Amino acid sequence: QDGEVSYELPVIFKKTQKDKDYWLPDVGEQVLCVFLPYGIEQGFVLGAFYSDMDKPPVQDKNKRRTEFEDGSYVEYDRKEHKLTVEIKGEAEIKVEKDAKIEVSGNVELTANGKAVISGKGTVEIDGGSGAGQKPIHDGSPCPLFGVCHMLPSATIKISP
Repeated sequence: QDGEVSYELPVIFKKTQKDKDYWLPDVGEQVLCVFLPYGIEQGFVLGAFYSDMDKPPVQDKNKRRTEFEDGSYVEYDRKEHKLTVEIKGEAEIKVEKDAKIEVSGNVELTANGKAVISGKGTVEIDGGSGAGQKPIHDGSPCPLFGVCHMLPSATIKISP
């Protein structure tokens, strides 16, 4: 407000050693700074804050939300126990070891393009048909029927 420009100030982050957190304020963003009693030579940027110009993306004490300039966001609602992620671009998840996704309810996968499930080893679809059985016979062709087939206890629905 007084037109003075400070020296470059370090920004305070949540973690910087073993675990790391990095997110700089945008140029022109309002930030809160604290200066040591020696003047504007030594100080720190404590963080940004909301104002009448820059309103928070949500105003609900039960929600934590990180929103990006392109409209992508990650939100957790602790009251509803719901995690929502919306990505305006592409998404990629890489796991160096095994990964497991366990869902107590239903799962719906929708692709407006091609959906591919692949693996370097065996790819199995288990329809709950019993111990050791797979819903799609993995022989090609099946020695019993001459073609690959589904076991009667499995349901796979394909729609155009």
